[in-house]
Amino acid sequence: MSSSDTNLLEEPMSVPSKFIYFPNPSQDQLAKEQNAITTLMVSLDSQAKTAQEKSELFYNIGAIYDDLGLETMARFMYMNSVVQNPNNYRPYEVLGPYFYRDGKVGDAVDSLDAALSLNKDKDDPYIYLHRGIIMYYTGHYKLAFDDMMEFYKAEPDDPYKMLCLYFAAEKYLGKDYADELLTSYYEDSYRLKSKALDNWGFNFIKLYLNKLSEDELFADIIKIKNDEALFQEHLCEAYYYLGQLKQLHGKDKLAYDYFKLCQSAKKFGFLEHRLAIYESQQLEKKYKLKRAVSIDQLTD
Repeated sequence: MSSSDTNLLEEPMSVPSKFIYFPNPSQDQLAKEQNAITTLMVSLDSQAKTAQEKSELFYNIGAIYDDLGLETMARFMYMNSVVQNPNNYRPYEVLGPYFYRDGKVGDAVDSLDAALSLNKDKDDPYIYLHRGIIMYYTGHYKLAFDDMMEFYKAEPDDPYKMLCLYFAAEKYLGKDYADELLTSYYEDSYRLKSKALDNWGFNFIKLYLNKLSEDELFADIIKIKNDEALFQEHLCEAYYYLGQLKQLHGKDKLAYDYFKLCQSAKKFGFLEHRLAIYESQQLEKKYKLKRAVSIDQLTD
C-alpha cells in the first residue's frame, strides 16, 4: 500500500450525486416512540408487580431507546432487565453486540451463549445472527457460516437472511460458492412462487445477481420519497448493501462512502446501520486512517 493510498478514504464523495439523499427522520415515528416510552414508564411504576413483568418492560423500553439512537439509556434499561430477571434471554441477546462494540469479545459471546441457553423454546434465530456477526468480524468464518445457516434456516425465503448467509459464505468458502448459493436460493423462491418475493429486500438479491441496476434500485426508492419513514428505511438498507457489493468488487473508497451514507440515514435500530459502522471501522484500519471521516467532510 503506497503512502498516497492512506488518504484514499478522505477524498471527496465518490458516490454519484444522483444516488445521494439525506432523509429526514419521520416525525410521526419519533412521536410514536416517545409516547411509547412514556406509556411503558407509567406501566413500570404503577402496573408491573412481578420481577418478570418489570424485566419485560425494561427490555421493551431499552429497545425503543435503541431505535432512537440513545445507546446509554438503552444499555441501562437492558441491564435493569437482567437484574429483574436473570433468566430472561432477550436482554442478553442485545447486550452481546454492545459488549462487542466495547471490545469485550469474550463477554459478547458469553452473553449470546447465555441467550441461546435461556431461550427454552429455541424460537429466536436472531441470537444466531448476532453471534454470527461477531464470529464474522473476529475472523472465525466457519463459525460465522454455521450461525448464519441456522439464522437462514428459520425462514429460508427471506432475502435478508439469504444475504447474511451470503456474506459469511463468501468469507468462508469463496465468492464463487457464495454466488452459486445465492442464485440457487433465489431460483428456488421463484420456482416455488414464494410469497416472500414481494419483500422489497429481493431487490438486493437481484442487484447482487446482476438482475437489477443501481439506477433501477434508486428509481424504486424514489417512488416512496413522500413516505418519510419508509424512504429512510430503504435508503439505509440500500446504502449498506451497495457498500458491501462495492467492497466485494474491490472498490473500497466507494464502499466506504456508501457505508457513511448508510450511517447518515440515522436508522439507528436497523442492523444495516450498525454493520455499516463496523465496515467503516474495518476500512479505516485497513487504510490506517487515524480519525474517522464525517459525512460532512466527504460531501463538502
